[in-house]
Amino acid sequence: MRTLVIIIKQVYKKKIFSLGYLLMVFSPVVLVAMGILVFSQINTNKNVPSIAIISNNKVTQQIIYKSSKESTFHINNKLRTNGQAQAALKHNKIKGIFDVRINSNATTVNFTGNRKNLKDQWSLITSFLNRINYSTRINESPLNATYKESLYKSIKINVYSKNDTNYLSQRSNRISFITNILCIFFSMLLIFYCQMISQEVVSEKGTHILEIILSSITPTTHFLGKISGVILLLLTQVIFYILLSPILYFTLNKTSLLGNSELIQNTHIFSLFISKPVIYTIIFGFLGIYIYIVVSAVIASAVSRQEQVGEAITPVLMLALVSYYGGVLVMSHNTLHFLTVSSYIPLISQNVMPIRFASATASNSEAIISIMISLVFSIILTHFAIYIYKRTVFIYNDNGILQTFKTGLLKMKY
Repeated sequence: MRTLVIIIKQVYKKKIFSLGYLLMVFSPVVLVAMGILVFSQINTNKNVPSIAIISNNKVTQQIIYKSSKESTFHINNKLRTNGQAQAALKHNKIKGIFDVRINSNATTVNFTGNRKNLKDQWSLITSFLNRINYSTRINESPLNATYKESLYKSIKINVYSKNDTNYLSQRSNRISFITNILCIFFSMLLIFYCQMISQEVVSEKGTHILEIILSSITPTTHFLGKISGVILLLLTQVIFYILLSPILYFTLNKTSLLGNSELIQNTHIFSLFISKPVIYTIIFGFLGIYIYIVVSAVIASAVSRQEQVGEAITPVLMLALVSYYGGVLVMSHNTLHFLTVSSYIPLISQNVMPIRFASATASNSEAIISIMISLVFSIILTHFAIYIYKRTVFIYNDNGILQTFKTGLLKMKY
């Protein structure tokens, strides 16, 4: 156990401050920062949410129509009746309805919609409605004492909350979006850590340092130490992102860059990340990376020189791309039978099944079965990989990987 910990520390300390690892950790952060800048530019030029303002007073309707052209927010003037406005709200064409009711004593405004959608425009709309009230009463005749008194009264808006009718559909789309982003993220990590473990194994074998190391520890301990060290680096990177995400979220929220984002208006963003599709995607992602790391380590053990690593693990990376493009294909053709079958096959399922489940073409039990298959496969693969590693790690030849494996398997005992 002590020697295993030593190997893990050696791998971790060697890679944690390497240029390649730091670039891998911070490059997504830079990409996200660039995306935020682009988003902020788009967001500043984006039109504000559209609303409908209707009234039972013809004079008020005329004033609204004339004044709307000078307002700093968008009023849909085509909606003149409550029925038209309610239909537009139902289809998410507007974010709210302001029904202005004017009588001799006071002006009442009834708002129907989700107020959160208009939180940045609420004060502007209130001021606009006060001006409408003033202009209406000025145009009314005669100006009796009651009317004169009501000129200077601020209107009161009665809010009747109404969530978006397509809320569940929007939530499902957001979860699918997060699932797709996570699949891309884990695919990037998979490729990077496959290359890392391959180079780590071959670097010692190519210089014959491995023979000295294995004179004091077993190949099994050495293999598991290398794998564990790389997994620890992966966990360090993921934990870094987890710690960074609240800071990023609160910074964006404070600067109002996400103020109008529909992602956070109608649902708490945390609830999206603890939904089943996202959790399953994370589980599949880690299982997939582990399986590919083990496969890459075994293949690298059959390579004698550092320059042969790229060629050796190319088939592994190609298989990872097959899994990725399988996930992309599921987005538009989720009923194809071969995609359904591939969602249960380890090495491919890590991208296909999460997207199938997020798009509701796979049930919860099917996702769990696929996870269990990948878990059992990873355990069997680890034992088989150790068996192969012990028999190929000391073979030095240029006969090719398959020939090296064949020679190693013919050895009855290490």
